[in-house]
Amino acid sequence: SHLFPTTDLPYPYGFGKLPDSIANDNALQAYLAAPLTIYLGTADTDPNHPLLDRSASAAAQGPFRLARGRKCYDVAKTLAATHGWPFQWRLAEAPDIAHSAAGMFNHATCLDAIFGRPAND
Repeated sequence: SHLFPTTDLPYPYGFGKLPDSIANDNALQAYLAAPLTIYLGTADTDPNHPLLDRSASAAAQGPFRLARGRKCYDVAKTLAATHGWPFQWRLAEAPDIAHSAAGMFNHATCLDAIFGRPAND
């Protein structure tokens, strides 16, 4: 699951039910302006993975990790564009990687996103 830039979902899935001082438009704008990278494996699509959060709030984000990450990024990008706010997020997708930390962090896409270099440098 991800922290969606919305008050429609309760924290930690969104900014809902947080004090207004940290869940208002200024807070959302600052969140979208932060340099944040969402790392996703394109094969992380198992809706029955034993470690997948299946709570109602997580399920509202999407059926599996790849869908949730893409939706979070899209919601954030759309919100920033709608309000004319700065948007500094990046989306880094590692093709053919499922739910594997080693697979993600050894993939060229993620190495480039983290270190600015391809694999084997």
